Amino acid sequence: MLKVSREIKEFQEYEKLIEGFRQPLRGQTPDFLGRDVAYNHPNTPPTVKQFLRHIHLCVPLDEHPP
Repeated sequence: MLKVSREIKEFQEYEKLIEGFRQPLRGQTPDFLGRDVAYNHPNTPPTVKQFLRHIHLCVPLDEHPP
């Protein structure tokens, strides 16, 4: 399931961004998505560690570093 915030829906490249989040599920990661890790702070509840991820995003989507 992909939860999309109101702020993301207002983003100019919203549809490309959402598709980018679906691509890793198919074994492909777009260049504008970076580090993808679990929340691992010592005070993070176990459920959050298990289900919530932290990902870096390059905006504008077509201006990512090489």
